[in-house]
Amino acid sequence: MIWLKPFGFGARSSALRIWSRAIQEQHNVLHRRVSTKAAAALARAANTKKPTFFVDTPAGVSEVADRLRAQGPGSELYADIEGQRLSRHGAISLIVIYSSSARQAFVLDISILKRAAFKPKGSRGLNIQQILQSTAYRKIFFDVRNDADALFHQFGVALQRVEDLQLIESAARPDNDPSRNRSRGLAKCLETVLSSVEKKEWAKSKKAGHALFDPKSGGSYAVFEKRPLSPEILAYCVGDVFYLPRLREKHWDKLSKSSRKRVMRESKARVLESQQQDFKANSPKTSKRLRQRDKHRAMEIEFGGLSVEWWDGLDDILAWENRHLH
Repeated sequence: MIWLKPFGFGARSSALRIWSRAIQEQHNVLHRRVSTKAAAALARAANTKKPTFFVDTPAGVSEVADRLRAQGPGSELYADIEGQRLSRHGAISLIVIYSSSARQAFVLDISILKRAAFKPKGSRGLNIQQILQSTAYRKIFFDVRNDADALFHQFGVALQRVEDLQLIESAARPDNDPSRNRSRGLAKCLETVLSSVEKKEWAKSKKAGHALFDPKSGGSYAVFEKRPLSPEILAYCVGDVFYLPRLREKHWDKLSKSSRKRVMRESKARVLESQQQDFKANSPKTSKRLRQRDKHRAMEIEFGGLSVEWWDGLDDILAWENRHLH
């Protein structure tokens, strides 16, 4: 497990190798698998004040399980999954989990670990699968459906206590907002919580990553499987999850107790629907059925369909990602 940027945490273990720009001269000892140039680029690409761990060994997975469990019941775990055609039939490359209380992000290398990403138990007796399936921890996704589909059918992970931020944002809009009957994409939602500088950095990261794996841009999906992982791909993968806590904080307090219950109920319904045999991720027929279903439920639960709005300049990229990656 590689700590990309340590900030105020000095512990080390046999499963943990630490690298920081503040100790670049030690990188050959602490980060043996990455060259000087690549290590520096990796840290720059993952430019964040939050520690980021890259986990590719069972021992590292056990340590992550301990750190997540240590946050205690009710803690918020923000998650995102990256892979090609993310679904029960696609390939999961990476799972990113961000603990808001610990302020640490963990990138699990599923391409290398496969089932070993979920099974090794920590010293506290829990593994990653048990944490994801536990009702003691909040798992927060932005549109959980494809992620839940892939986890359940490929690894037998049945997510529990999920909060879908897409639904939280929809429910928090004013009653007189004419767009309330439409679910927004992540880019549009983040627009309200990021500074102008953060928006530019986020958009730049998305475009740089996209250029590496989009065949039409001369890229290849193989970049998700190449090790060491490209710093641009790493930045692309962790970029979203760092901002999800801010998005939740902005909207969660606006919801009444009954609205929160509806969000939880509909989030659970999304997970269960994704586990059904007839659920087909990225299918036009599925999207049409979901829009009809959401429209039918709109009067009761105050959520809408699946129309998506994007920032200018990112619409083609993110729509393409939705078809080919998520």
